[in-house]
Amino acid sequence: MTALSAPALTRRVASTIGVTSSAAALAMLAQIYAARVLGAVEYGYYSYALAWVMTIATLAKLGLDTTALRVLPACAASHSWGAHRAFAQFSSRWVGAASVGLAGLMLLVVAALSGREQPMTTALLFAAPLVLLLAFVDMRLSWLQALRRNVEAQLAAGVARPLLLIALLAGAAITGRRVTAALLIACTACILGMVLVALLSMSRRFWPERSRTAAPEYNAKAWWSIAIPLFAIAISQMLLARADVLIVGSFLSPAAVGIYAVANQLATLVTFGISTTNSVTADRKSTRLNSSHVALS
Repeated sequence: MTALSAPALTRRVASTIGVTSSAAALAMLAQIYAARVLGAVEYGYYSYALAWVMTIATLAKLGLDTTALRVLPACAASHSWGAHRAFAQFSSRWVGAASVGLAGLMLLVVAALSGREQPMTTALLFAAPLVLLLAFVDMRLSWLQALRRNVEAQLAAGVARPLLLIALLAGAAITGRRVTAALLIACTACILGMVLVALLSMSRRFWPERSRTAAPEYNAKAWWSIAIPLFAIAISQMLLARADVLIVGSFLSPAAVGIYAVANQLATLVTFGISTTNSVTADRKSTRLNSSHVALS
């Protein structure tokens, strides 16, 4: 990857901040509007099911999404295209296997506890397939960020996704159709599927040609040595971000969960500056720190 000039870097930072700001605002608006359309109880079911899905999806990624931000730019900087291609294959296979396994386990556990509150059980059953979709969407986002295509990726995942959700909710409100948590989760799955198709198309378009044609060179031991600590960090961050909703959902009513989830969504604005800075600088830091590390390839 070639170095960016100062004007190019400035334009890139400005565009990234603009897209990330829009994505954060739209995501918050989509959730507030969903809470209004569904009502406190149904939104409580929706929030609780989604919190479980996001938690399990974090486990399914095994830290390999964050590892991609270190390995892919380093391989590109050192022209280790065989390792570049091999890591993409390696991470896809592991995340795919973990996602399918954990989604299946979630279905079994929910089915075993089906005697509980029926709307909650239905919402959790509908939510299980989202584990696979979320894991692969996040993985492709990391790949595109490593390829310095974060703006394009965020337009699809961060901007288009909440806009589609708002449009669906508005259509339901106009037509007078009652929206339940299970129905909204099913719509979310369809939207995630469309986002994933868009990200897959971007990955094919922007993937380096030399990586496509290189013979794969696997170095699983080195990659796991990077992924395992990052996985531990991801788990701790996940607990900080999701444990509160899971705990509230386990002890309080669905309406209380819905009200709490809206307040929690507003609180995420506190981390906006950190997430924006990371999205701009992660791949450049990775390239500079690791381009000379043969262990990555």
